[in-house]
Amino acid sequence: MGKANSGKTGGADTRRAAKSSGAMGKEARTGVAALCCTVGMIGSQTWMPAVGLFADMYRAGSFSVGNGAPLFLSYLVALALVASLFAVLRLKSAPGKGTYAALVGALLSCIGTVLLLLFDEVDPQRMGLLLSLTGLLLGSGNCLMVMAWSSMFANLRGKALFSSALGVAVCCCILASFAQMVGATAILLAATAGLSAVSAACYVVLAVKSEVLAYDTPSASLGSAYVRIGCSLGCFGFLFTMMIMQFAIAPHGQASPHTWMFGFAGIAAAAAILAAGRIARKGWDFVFAYRFVVIPVLIAFFPFDPGSDFSLKFALCFSTMALWCFLTIVPGVLGQAAATLRVPVFFTAGIGIGGLCIGAVVGYFVAWFVEFLDPTPNYYINVTAIISMAIGLIGSNIVLTKGSLIRAYRRASAASGDSDDADATTSEKVARVVEAYGLTNRESDVLLILARGHGLARVQEDLFISEGTALTHKRHIYQKLDVHSKSELIDLVACIDIGDVDED
Repeated sequence: MGKANSGKTGGADTRRAAKSSGAMGKEARTGVAALCCTVGMIGSQTWMPAVGLFADMYRAGSFSVGNGAPLFLSYLVALALVASLFAVLRLKSAPGKGTYAALVGALLSCIGTVLLLLFDEVDPQRMGLLLSLTGLLLGSGNCLMVMAWSSMFANLRGKALFSSALGVAVCCCILASFAQMVGATAILLAATAGLSAVSAACYVVLAVKSEVLAYDTPSASLGSAYVRIGCSLGCFGFLFTMMIMQFAIAPHGQASPHTWMFGFAGIAAAAAILAAGRIARKGWDFVFAYRFVVIPVLIAFFPFDPGSDFSLKFALCFSTMALWCFLTIVPGVLGQAAATLRVPVFFTAGIGIGGLCIGAVVGYFVAWFVEFLDPTPNYYINVTAIISMAIGLIGSNIVLTKGSLIRAYRRASAASGDSDDADATTSEKVARVVEAYGLTNRESDVLLILARGHGLARVQEDLFISEGTALTHKRHIYQKLDVHSKSELIDLVACIDIGDVDED
């Protein structure tokens, strides 16, 4: 008996050790993937030469809407076109790992930086052509790498996703500060090319070890949701372009040496908004946090005397803060939108980037026209403030909300026949349980998934929460409903009378 028990105990210990070893191995692989995603996405940011050129123009007093047009517009047009084409073409083709996109993107970025090394040797009359070609190359390379990496980020979950996204935001802010300080020098160009090569190398390494994500073709009925995503980010593209261009038109405005520090303040503000949303919504809700991105914009246009130097410095600092707050939150918004609509992340990313760039181009032409009219700087700043605040509020609080995405998905499901009466009845019964037992919004989301027979893995995937958070919500639901198993929970929901439940 003793030997038998010893054998059983030893077998159990062996199984536990193997399970623990497997968990540690999976955690290690997840950590490596998160690190590669962080380094790769940082390296794909080939906008640094453009920032350096604009910084040089600003310091030399030659920065104007017209002077920056060849580089700025070509860069934005390349971003919009490549993002849209990548999303549509890859969706229609067989799922792949996107290795060629990352490699071609890095190659284009390197060629673009080499062209800028010829900056001092080109005839001034041909400078516009050089800048336009450089913008097309850098924009295309940037977009190809970012779109490829967006698919890799879709494999990350929980803490790995959060830490990787935060690392990308902080490091990109550092790179922007570096570009502003050194300008378009050989050092900046070499750094851009080197980071592009590192990004491509990381992608190849990760693609070899990762699995190809399968996906379904999105329903054509989701068009209204796609329009909302594109228009919402387009509003912010227009807003930020108008904000930046006002400093080109105001000739007496000078940036503070510490303006770049407000980029980190914007990241901190985004983290605070997300944390507050997590407390209020009982989970990480990026679309909810998106509503508050406009707050730094409102602060940037606080009604000081628009003709004063202090007012312009104040506005520029908080415009920088608003931009980085937006850039920190919006990738999560696109990821959450993809999960809500049941489409690949690269598809919503393509729509979002395209909308953002188109909005920026429209804002640029508006600013160019205003500069052509030669208005008084004070008048332009006042008009810009009003337009920016209105567009920001509309884009983040009306055009794109979680409710609008959910309604679009439900309409698409009903139109395609994927939603049946039983599913609708379950939703109504869950709503009745939530009302009767006082469940929170996040607990309601978890209950709906569990009541349909799914497990915690589906809860994590659909709601973008960690395993620990999902377990906590499940425990709270069981306590409030006084059930002890999923079968009891499903039976309780099934027995609920919905005769007097109104449809939302």
